[in-house]
Amino acid sequence: MDNMKKRSKFRKLPVVICLLIGAVIMAFPFLWAVSVSLQNPGLAFVNPPKFFTPPYKFDNYKIVFQEIEFLHYSLNSLFIAALCIIGQIVSNSFIAFGFAKYKFKGSSVLFFAVLCTMMIPGNILSIPRYIMWHKVGGLDTYFPLTVQYFFGDAFNIFLLRQCFLGMPGALYEAATIDGASPPRIFAEIYMPLARATIITVAVTTFINCWNNMFDPLIYI
Repeated sequence: MDNMKKRSKFRKLPVVICLLIGAVIMAFPFLWAVSVSLQNPGLAFVNPPKFFTPPYKFDNYKIVFQEIEFLHYSLNSLFIAALCIIGQIVSNSFIAFGFAKYKFKGSSVLFFAVLCTMMIPGNILSIPRYIMWHKVGGLDTYFPLTVQYFFGDAFNIFLLRQCFLGMPGALYEAATIDGASPPRIFAEIYMPLARATIITVAVTTFINCWNNMFDPLIYI
């Protein structure tokens, strides 16, 4: 038994080494950012780079929060991201549930048309959107950054539709026999069961909104 345990440990050793190397690679940008934040501005461009070179400038953090209003900007970004997450979850789940559980004439064609929108580059829509928001007086507001997320996203619709299709149809039939309305079936049965997919949609939406610098630059 001892020999088998030792062999299993040796077999896991390459996996552990690969995971450690991957962890170091993933942590490197974060460590570099922390190091640069504690140095003078000139040391950020020194070649070869210097990590955590004293003296450490902890006053850099004080300047960020007092003179640049970093906290205020971060709260604005969090507020916009929260609105976008709510819009994506509500709109995409509702549309995906309709495509998954209700078949009507032309539903497949309509779903295919929704998926085709993923092939349209977002940048080519920037000028029409800017003109539209300019005409309705939406510039310098949060509306251009958030309203679009309340009208669905093709990829997230596809993701949630596949999730709903994977659930047994007997759930819907049993709930209908018990007298539950479609909105109640959607909210109380299917949405809780799709919790993992909804969390995935929320996380990806937050990342996209948090990293989106182009839209705030042109609209605000």
